[in-house]
Amino acid sequence: VISDQPVRPYDNTQNMGETNLLTSLPLQIENDFNIFIQNDTPLSGEKSWYLDLDLNECASDLSATLTWYDPPGANGCMKCLTNDLDLQIENLSSSKRYYPNGKSKP
Repeated sequence: VISDQPVRPYDNTQNMGETNLLTSLPLQIENDFNIFIQNDTPLSGEKSWYLDLDLNECASDLSATLTWYDPPGANGCMKCLTNDLDLQIENLSSSKRYYPNGKSKP
């Protein structure tokens, strides 16, 4: 977190935090990193989507974000999630798997 760019905590009502664009998007003169965006990839049922990246020449850590659209829940709904997507990253060289938020499994 950049000291002069405070980030609000996770919002348990809206289920999203506030994104710091200086650390999320390549901005000319402000920062220096690459970005890959895959938009509108349809998934249905128990399907998966894979992306292979060669990071052998990469000098910094990999950061990944998964976002999606859910239709609005009914008024008063307590568990209204329609789409349940899981992010998993695997190092193909070591077979080590990484899960969001420091978890050890999905």
